[in-house]
Amino acid sequence: LTASPLIGPSATPPLTASQALLTVSGAAFGAYGGTCYVKFTSGPNSGAIFAIDANDATTITIDLNGAALSAVSGNTFSVTKFWTLAELFNPAVSTNDPTTTGNAIVLSNNASGGNRRTEVLFSDLNTADVDLAASATYFILKGVVGPPATPNQWRQQGGDGSDAGGVQLWPDTYFTIRHRATVTSNTTFTCNGEVDATNTIIPLFTRAGGINEKRDNPRLMTRPVDVTLDNLNLAQTPAFITSSTASGGNRRDELMVFDNATAGNDKSAFKTYYFLGNSTPPQWRLQGGDGSNVGSHVISAGQGFVIRKYGTATGETVFWNNTSAY
Repeated sequence: LTASPLIGPSATPPLTASQALLTVSGAAFGAYGGTCYVKFTSGPNSGAIFAIDANDATTITIDLNGAALSAVSGNTFSVTKFWTLAELFNPAVSTNDPTTTGNAIVLSNNASGGNRRTEVLFSDLNTADVDLAASATYFILKGVVGPPATPNQWRQQGGDGSDAGGVQLWPDTYFTIRHRATVTSNTTFTCNGEVDATNTIIPLFTRAGGINEKRDNPRLMTRPVDVTLDNLNLAQTPAFITSSTASGGNRRDELMVFDNATAGNDKSAFKTYYFLGNSTPPQWRLQGGDGSNVGSHVISAGQGFVIRKYGTATGETVFWNNTSAY
């Protein structure tokens, strides 16, 4: 999606504890509320993303979502439209042929679970726990020739039967495409868009209650290239707690990746990484590995992963500043 021109906000007076107002003198904004987000591209908030609640010609109201916004006078930001399910996977051109590989999503003949084909599962971003189930499941229901005729349409499992094509996708979290057994060959998904060369601030949440109360954060980097663990700008930052020893009881934060080449549902992590502080030098290690430095291991472009945060007494949010490697 094409970002708007960069604009310098002149002030950010708070509206409530959860919102702030960006005012730009002489601007001529379009209609952004509920469909777009702001990403700061300079200043102390550079890389931070906030959904737009409302706007008029010269002001934009953003949802702070628990963050504290620093002074932004003279800084720049972009306005980008959220992808929706229908824009990312157009139901009008999806296929009903379970052997076709030209479409990522195969239509479902009806809404019952036994007759569904491809499903899109959204990650649970709100539950403070581990090994989380999907927060919502969507599928494309095949249209009816009629009469009355109905188009192909996105639906939510367990929903009210309304069109779910307008559901939005956040840029820093992943979704899962699940093919039922009735899809008998691989499908292909190719996404076209702009390359984001700026840094991105990704929030990571901890679970309250003590050190053993861990919390999973499903996340995705918006990078079109493979990135090594050493180049994540994650280890030895406040966003990722270093482990003092390799033993499971003394490990702190972990990064978990999944094997997309192996068929299966609800798969366990394929590899689990942690950052060991008492080695020389401190380095990334692989759980169950041979004890060598694995900082050269790669997170593939477009690959989702989970950052499992170590518990804290009261629960807190830390921010990962993911910088571009290109």
